[in-house]
Amino acid sequence: MRSLHLLGCLASVACSSPFDDLERKAWSDSRSRPVEISSMDYPAAITTTDTERLGATIVLAGAGPASLVTLTYDERGGRAERGVELGANFDGPLGLAGAVDLVAGADGAFVVAGLGPSLEIYDARSGAEGPSRRNQIDAALCGGAAYPDLGRKLVFGLTNAGDPNAPDLIALAGGDLLVFSDLAVDAPNSCARCALTSASGGVATGIDVAVADLGGLEGEEILVSIADPGGGPGSLMAIDAAKVIQASDNPCTSAIPEFLFAAPSGDPDFGASLAVGGADDNDLLEIAASAPRSQRVYVLHDVDATSPTGAPLAAIAVPDAPIDRGIPMVFADLDGDEIEELAIAESLASPSMAVGAGQVTIYSLPPGAVEFARVATIFDSSPEPAQAFGRTLAVAEFIGGAAPTDLLVVGAQAEVFVYFRSVLGGTDPRMRSP
Repeated sequence: MRSLHLLGCLASVACSSPFDDLERKAWSDSRSRPVEISSMDYPAAITTTDTERLGATIVLAGAGPASLVTLTYDERGGRAERGVELGANFDGPLGLAGAVDLVAGADGAFVVAGLGPSLEIYDARSGAEGPSRRNQIDAALCGGAAYPDLGRKLVFGLTNAGDPNAPDLIALAGGDLLVFSDLAVDAPNSCARCALTSASGGVATGIDVAVADLGGLEGEEILVSIADPGGGPGSLMAIDAAKVIQASDNPCTSAIPEFLFAAPSGDPDFGASLAVGGADDNDLLEIAASAPRSQRVYVLHDVDATSPTGAPLAAIAVPDAPIDRGIPMVFADLDGDEIEELAIAESLASPSMAVGAGQVTIYSLPPGAVEFARVATIFDSSPEPAQAFGRTLAVAEFIGGAAPTDLLVVGAQAEVFVYFRSVLGGTDPRMRSP
């Protein structure tokens, strides 16, 4: 998609669009919960998905009762919004994972995890009726195991588990890591699993999951943060998806090709949330792992599969983030320089003296530095007490301007905010510089 857009851009004279005019003005947008949606917890989760169309598609989940909403921007920046309530089968916390170029002819699909032993595949290319259900993934695929929390954490990746061009769905459930290789939207799927173990060798629970190309495999490694059952330090594990397939039902330690990274300060909740991106001008990645009880985010710099434990480490204090769950954070290029910034949410912050209104702080990595520098803090232009701005966070790629643009998507209580690239250095009233 990106390369095709750029070729078309080079073929044009001005290579601009009405969206570019809006973006130059630091355009941002906020939307309240749609009137047809009665979810009290909205948005409970946010994801974005590639529909192979110009613009951007954002998917928002609600709970109590459960709901799905697609928020779509066309190439001119025009907005469309459609929602559907899912009913009692999903009346509980939801987790979403966006899919990119899922399978041929099935673009725009995403997976919904609710309470129960199955995952649901929906299509974001919604008509007037809202997102439509396409398929179901049942826990029975994974050796008949019953997982009441199937898919509490989900991610798509291009791993080496099967076809390198077909995304795989990776999920956490119980004490296991599940790999659905070459996920098919409209056909049966298969599953492989391995049991997670802690650094001390005991049965463990996965906290979060991500994917990253660390250079050690023909494809992306699976990153899993692990909680020690005895309350010891958490750890970060890199797993070879192909070995999970080859040795299904064995401990995940048999599928570790590169490293097991221990919490730098003994934090038991190290890795409560994970984010992966490129914060400097090289081909190596940064891995951010939150430790909410310590109110810190740790960032491993330039992680290389051959020497991950030697990666420089930075710590960012986040005093206004909740301590009982993972801290929302994303890497995104928010100023168009092709180097990503790190956005970290602090939903308990009190900007303009509004207690609990919440804010998102944006950090960049100065050239040659290890420690991140704060470059901006964003919050609602009229912050309200208990607004919880930053309770959820995501990034979407917008296709249609002079160049692809990263959109920062911020969830608050019953509201979502979408920020465009010039959130840094712009004049938007919802932004303040350090």
